[in-house]
Amino acid sequence: MGKTTLSNAVITGLNLNMLYINGDQSLYKDILSSLDLAKIGSLVQGYRLLFVDEAQRIPESSSA
Repeated sequence: MGKTTLSNAVITGLNLNMLYINGDQSLYKDILSSLDLAKIGSLVQGYRLLFVDEAQRIPESSSA
């Protein structure tokens, strides 16, 4: 079982309002790598859980 499959199995069982982000998608790369707290806040507002798959592919992801 891969990391993504295992993670999905665990978080699905939590039954929370979740935002799933794939770090390969350019929209999310742009928002998250901008380090603009207003943009990021708008993206995640209303979610109880944020899951970022492939986070290492988002520039600046290890800076914050």
